[in-house]
Amino acid sequence: MAFINFKKLKTSHQSSLFLLDVIMLILISVNLAWLLFDTLFSSLTLQSLLLSLSPTFFGWYRDHIHPDFVVYDLIFVSIFVVEVLFRWCVSVYQKEYHRWWFYPFVHWYDVLGCIPIGSFRFLRLLRVFSIIYRLQKFGVIDVRQSAVGRFIEKYMGVIVEEVSDRVVVNVLTNVKEEIVKGTPVVRRVADEVIRPREAIIAQWMSSRMTELIERSYHSRVDAIRDYVEGVIGQALQESDELQRYNRVPFLGEKLEEILKRVVSEVVFSTMNQIADDLHGDESTGLLHEGAGVILDHITQPEGELSLLVQSLLLETVDLVIEEVKIQKWKLEEAHV
Repeated sequence: MAFINFKKLKTSHQSSLFLLDVIMLILISVNLAWLLFDTLFSSLTLQSLLLSLSPTFFGWYRDHIHPDFVVYDLIFVSIFVVEVLFRWCVSVYQKEYHRWWFYPFVHWYDVLGCIPIGSFRFLRLLRVFSIIYRLQKFGVIDVRQSAVGRFIEKYMGVIVEEVSDRVVVNVLTNVKEEIVKGTPVVRRVADEVIRPREAIIAQWMSSRMTELIERSYHSRVDAIRDYVEGVIGQALQESDELQRYNRVPFLGEKLEEILKRVVSEVVFSTMNQIADDLHGDESTGLLHEGAGVILDHITQPEGELSLLVQSLLLETVDLVIEEVKIQKWKLEEAHV
């Protein structure tokens, strides 16, 4: 991909302003380079170097240019002032800001950079960055395709990651301290985050319970029935009272069989009814009450569940801190 997108420049309705940006970028760059050179020209080291390299140029610049540098700089300043006024008029015409007088305050570096005094001149460097950003924003140039752009993007990413990681670690460390001190963070989480969604949580629990019943109960009805009958049969055989009736010929065995069948049917019917009830709307109310009880236990400062939640929060924060401390830019360089 080319550094300059000429197609984008031609098709854009602001191509004339983009051209102005390019011209101003060149002028500001020349002006800043000249300003830096003239500032360094006062040093004896540069004068000696220029004298040894080109005595003619040194004498000409010393006698004709350096004494009148402010005059030459005013030529650039006059161009910069005209350009700022022109852009101000364009901004007012396009209604870029809410008030017409906002432009000089938003682009304060453009205004102050026009002052030909001392450090104000170097504010023109900010104009270079603003122009490059504007051209990059509208797709006229792609700084990332240049060596300088790739270098800046790479190491700016490293700096941003390092700084942001430190900030995040400090914030999470403070959160851990707040949790350990027993501040009401757990209660606030329960009251302000979970409790307003209690109905949604109850509904979710109800749907998960229904899903569990569908998967675990109804798919194993026959196995559960056999298990229930086996348990009841074992209980009846161990019953001393029933063993007395078993001694009665014919009656004992028949009685045991009837009891086993009746109790099994009652128990199994009860289980089926409970499973069916959990499909209905009644279960949502019960689960809603259950969720409220759980939340009440969470908000109790000395409750076991509250301590468990506190422990889970601390371990979660520790895991997040460990993940944040991983320097991903080093991992990316290792794979290059």
